[in-house]
Amino acid sequence: MALCRRRRSFTVEYKIQAVKYLRANNCNVSKTAREYGVERVRIREWNKNYIKLAAENEGDRKKKRKLHVGRRPISIELDNAVYQYYKDELSHDRLVSNKSLKKKALELAKELNISQTFRASDTWLKRWKKRLGIALHKAANNSNC
Repeated sequence: MALCRRRRSFTVEYKIQAVKYLRANNCNVSKTAREYGVERVRIREWNKNYIKLAAENEGDRKKKRKLHVGRRPISIELDNAVYQYYKDELSHDRLVSNKSLKKKALELAKELNISQTFRASDTWLKRWKKRLGIALHKAANNSNC
């Protein structure tokens, strides 16, 4: 009886790296599949979709988002704009809270003329953070220092 394999998810960067390895080794699919621990069909699929993978790996969101993970975003422009706000706040050493991210998302949605039904709900924020691999941690209380 065959054992069921657990479904795995790979980042765009990992897929691109595997395709580059494949192309460097004269398109030896079996060798590449063994090296990366995936099925041969995945290597062929990634090679076929290489242009799309390379395009997904460009810009601000490079290495941040796995393909086809979770619900589709309401607007990629909104996701990018909120992510840019998040990065700007961190670069200025400011704390970023869930509340501030939701407030900024609502402001940006109005600017981008996104659907009138958009609400920056807790569920939207949770999915946004999952799509981008973001984890917010509680700040330590340093008032005694």
